[in-house]
Amino acid sequence: MNHLPVYPKAFIAAAKLTRERKRVFAAMPFEAPHSARLWTIIQHECQIRDANPRRGDSPVNPVPIVADILDEMERAEIIIVDLTGNNPNVFYELGIAHTRCDKVLLLCEQGQSRPSDVGFFRCLLFDLKTPQGRAAFSRDLGTRLDDLLKPDGTPTFIEGLIERTQTVIEDLNVLALLPDEELRNETIWFSGFL
Repeated sequence: MNHLPVYPKAFIAAAKLTRERKRVFAAMPFEAPHSARLWTIIQHECQIRDANPRRGDSPVNPVPIVADILDEMERAEIIIVDLTGNNPNVFYELGIAHTRCDKVLLLCEQGQSRPSDVGFFRCLLFDLKTPQGRAAFSRDLGTRLDDLLKPDGTPTFIEGLIERTQTVIEDLNVLALLPDEELRNETIWFSGFL
Protein backbone atom coordinates (compact mmCIF):
# COMPACT_ATOMS: atom_id res chain seq x y z
CA MET A 1 0.00 0.00 0.00
CA ASN A 2 3.03 2.28 0.12
CA HIS A 3 2.59 4.13 -3.17
CA LEU A 4 -1.12 3.96 -3.80
CA PRO A 5 -2.90 7.22 -4.68
CA VAL A 6 -5.38 8.77 -2.24
CA TYR A 7 -8.00 9.83 -4.82
CA PRO A 8 -10.67 7.06 -4.58
CA LYS A 9 -11.00 6.26 -8.29
CA ALA A 10 -7.23 6.04 -8.76
CA PHE A 11 -6.77 4.10 -5.51
CA ILE A 12 -9.39 1.51 -6.48
CA ALA A 13 -7.90 1.10 -9.95
CA ALA A 14 -4.37 0.63 -8.55
CA ALA A 15 -5.04 -1.31 -5.35
CA LYS A 16 -6.29 -4.70 -6.63
CA LEU A 17 -7.05 -5.74 -3.04
CA THR A 18 -9.24 -8.67 -2.14
CA ARG A 19 -12.00 -8.78 0.43
CA GLU A 20 -10.99 -10.50 3.64
CA ARG A 21 -13.54 -12.83 5.19
CA LYS A 22 -14.88 -11.47 8.50
CA ARG A 23 -13.09 -8.12 8.19
CA VAL A 24 -15.44 -5.33 9.30
CA PHE A 25 -14.78 -1.63 8.71
CA ALA A 26 -16.66 1.00 10.73
CA ALA A 27 -17.04 4.47 9.23
CA MET A 28 -17.95 6.75 12.10
CA PRO A 29 -17.28 10.18 13.57
CA PHE A 30 -14.40 9.52 15.97
CA GLU A 31 -14.98 12.45 18.34
CA ALA A 32 -18.79 12.36 18.70
CA PRO A 33 -20.05 11.87 22.29
CA HIS A 34 -21.52 8.43 21.52
CA SER A 35 -18.62 7.11 19.42
CA ALA A 36 -16.48 5.48 22.10
CA ARG A 37 -19.41 3.50 23.49
CA LEU A 38 -20.64 2.59 19.99
CA TRP A 39 -17.17 1.42 18.93
CA THR A 40 -16.88 -0.72 22.07
CA ILE A 41 -20.16 -2.48 21.24
CA ILE A 42 -19.16 -2.98 17.59
CA GLN A 43 -15.82 -4.46 18.65
CA HIS A 44 -17.49 -6.74 21.19
CA GLU A 45 -20.08 -8.10 18.75
CA CYS A 46 -17.45 -8.62 16.05
CA GLN A 47 -15.09 -10.42 18.42
CA ILE A 48 -17.87 -12.80 19.54
CA ARG A 49 -18.17 -13.77 15.86
CA ASP A 50 -14.39 -14.01 15.35
CA ALA A 51 -14.56 -10.99 13.04
CA ASN A 52 -11.84 -8.36 12.71
CA PRO A 53 -13.30 -4.87 13.43
CA ARG A 54 -11.38 -1.88 12.08
CA ARG A 55 -11.89 1.83 11.58
CA GLY A 56 -9.96 4.60 9.87
CA ASP A 57 -7.82 5.43 12.85
CA SER A 58 -6.91 1.78 13.59
CA PRO A 59 -3.73 1.56 11.50
CA VAL A 60 -0.79 3.82 12.26
CA ASN A 61 0.86 4.26 8.89
CA PRO A 62 2.88 7.23 7.62
CA VAL A 63 0.28 7.90 4.91
CA PRO A 64 -2.74 10.21 4.77
CA ILE A 65 -5.70 8.81 6.76
CA VAL A 66 -7.79 8.68 3.57
CA ALA A 67 -5.35 6.06 2.20
CA ASP A 68 -5.91 3.90 5.29
CA ILE A 69 -9.68 4.35 5.00
CA LEU A 70 -9.71 3.38 1.32
CA ASP A 71 -7.50 0.39 2.07
CA GLU A 72 -9.83 -0.77 4.86
CA MET A 73 -12.93 -0.29 2.70
CA GLU A 74 -11.44 -2.33 -0.14
CA ARG A 75 -10.50 -5.19 2.20
CA ALA A 76 -13.66 -5.27 4.35
CA GLU A 77 -16.34 -7.91 3.87
CA ILE A 78 -18.77 -5.71 5.83
CA ILE A 79 -18.83 -1.91 6.17
CA ILE A 80 -20.72 -0.40 9.10
CA VAL A 81 -21.59 3.29 8.74
CA ASP A 82 -22.75 5.47 11.66
CA LEU A 83 -24.87 8.29 10.22
CA THR A 84 -25.41 10.00 13.60
CA GLY A 85 -24.80 13.72 13.36
CA ASN A 86 -24.69 13.72 9.53
CA ASN A 87 -20.89 13.93 9.55
CA PRO A 88 -19.59 14.93 6.06
CA ASN A 89 -16.57 12.60 6.27
CA VAL A 90 -18.81 9.66 7.13
CA PHE A 91 -21.13 10.45 4.21
CA TYR A 92 -18.11 10.60 1.89
CA GLU A 93 -17.15 7.11 3.09
CA LEU A 94 -20.77 5.93 2.74
CA GLY A 95 -20.75 6.92 -0.94
CA ILE A 96 -17.60 4.90 -1.52
CA ALA A 97 -18.97 1.99 0.54
CA HIS A 98 -22.13 1.78 -1.55
CA THR A 99 -20.08 1.52 -4.74
CA ARG A 100 -17.52 -0.96 -3.39
CA CYS A 101 -19.27 -3.34 -0.99
CA ASP A 102 -22.43 -5.47 -1.06
CA LYS A 103 -22.67 -5.65 2.75
CA VAL A 104 -23.18 -2.13 4.11
CA LEU A 105 -24.92 -1.76 7.48
CA LEU A 106 -26.21 1.71 8.38
CA LEU A 107 -26.54 2.81 12.02
CA CYS A 108 -28.05 5.96 13.47
CA GLU A 109 -28.93 7.22 16.93
CA GLN A 110 -32.67 7.24 17.58
CA GLY A 111 -34.26 10.64 17.00
CA GLN A 112 -31.60 11.80 14.54
CA SER A 113 -32.67 12.97 11.11
CA ARG A 114 -31.07 11.56 7.98
CA PRO A 115 -30.89 13.24 4.56
CA SER A 116 -33.60 12.04 2.20
CA ASP A 117 -31.15 10.41 -0.21
CA VAL A 118 -30.18 7.84 2.43
CA GLY A 119 -33.43 7.93 4.40
CA PHE A 120 -34.95 5.07 2.41
CA PHE A 121 -32.12 2.64 3.23
CA ARG A 122 -32.70 0.32 6.16
CA CYS A 123 -30.95 1.65 9.22
CA LEU A 124 -30.35 0.05 12.61
CA LEU A 125 -31.36 2.65 15.20
CA PHE A 126 -29.72 2.72 18.62
CA ASP A 127 -30.07 4.37 22.02
CA LEU A 128 -26.86 4.07 24.04
CA LYS A 129 -28.00 6.29 26.91
CA THR A 130 -29.44 3.45 29.03
CA PRO A 131 -28.22 -0.06 29.86
CA GLN A 132 -31.42 -1.45 28.28
CA GLY A 133 -30.81 0.54 25.10
CA ARG A 134 -27.20 -0.64 24.89
CA ALA A 135 -28.25 -4.26 25.45
CA ALA A 136 -30.99 -4.04 22.80
CA PHE A 137 -28.59 -2.47 20.28
CA SER A 138 -25.89 -5.03 21.01
CA ARG A 139 -28.39 -7.86 20.43
CA ASP A 140 -29.74 -6.26 17.22
CA LEU A 141 -26.24 -5.58 15.89
CA GLY A 142 -25.25 -9.19 16.61
CA THR A 143 -28.27 -10.46 14.67
CA ARG A 144 -27.40 -8.25 11.69
CA LEU A 145 -23.76 -9.33 11.77
CA ASP A 146 -24.84 -12.99 11.89
CA ASP A 147 -26.92 -12.43 8.75
CA LEU A 148 -24.13 -10.57 6.94
CA LEU A 149 -21.47 -13.12 7.88
CA LYS A 150 -23.41 -16.06 6.45
CA PRO A 151 -21.53 -17.61 3.56
CA ASP A 152 -22.96 -16.67 0.18
CA GLY A 153 -25.72 -19.01 -0.86
CA THR A 154 -27.16 -19.42 2.63
CA PRO A 155 -30.91 -18.89 2.37
CA THR A 156 -32.59 -16.04 4.20
CA PHE A 157 -36.01 -16.66 5.69
CA ILE A 158 -38.32 -13.68 5.97
CA GLU A 159 -41.56 -14.35 7.81
CA GLY A 160 -43.64 -11.19 7.26
CA LEU A 161 -45.55 -10.81 3.99
CA ILE A 162 -44.93 -7.09 3.65
CA GLU A 163 -41.22 -7.36 4.51
CA ARG A 164 -40.83 -10.30 2.12
CA THR A 165 -42.47 -8.36 -0.74
CA GLN A 166 -40.37 -5.25 -0.01
CA THR A 167 -37.19 -7.33 0.05
CA VAL A 168 -37.99 -8.91 -3.33
CA ILE A 169 -38.69 -5.47 -4.81
CA GLU A 170 -35.45 -4.05 -3.37
CA ASP A 171 -33.44 -6.97 -4.78
CA LEU A 172 -35.04 -6.57 -8.21
CA ASN A 173 -34.27 -2.84 -8.17
CA VAL A 174 -30.62 -3.60 -7.41
CA LEU A 175 -30.50 -6.08 -10.30
CA ALA A 176 -32.13 -3.54 -12.62
CA LEU A 177 -29.17 -1.20 -12.05
CA LEU A 178 -26.57 -3.75 -13.18
CA PRO A 179 -25.12 -3.45 -16.67
CA ASP A 180 -26.14 -6.24 -19.03
CA GLU A 181 -22.68 -7.89 -18.93
CA GLU A 182 -22.83 -8.17 -15.12
CA LEU A 183 -26.45 -9.26 -15.08
CA ARG A 184 -25.66 -12.18 -17.40
CA ASN A 185 -23.33 -13.56 -14.71
CA GLU A 186 -25.87 -13.38 -11.88
CA THR A 187 -27.76 -16.44 -10.68
CA ILE A 188 -30.91 -15.69 -8.73
CA TRP A 189 -32.67 -18.23 -6.54
CA PHE A 190 -36.03 -17.41 -5.06
CA SER A 191 -38.42 -19.73 -3.35
CA GLY A 192 -41.43 -18.47 -1.50
CA PHE A 193 -45.08 -17.71 -1.32
CA LEU A 194 -46.39 -14.16 -1.27
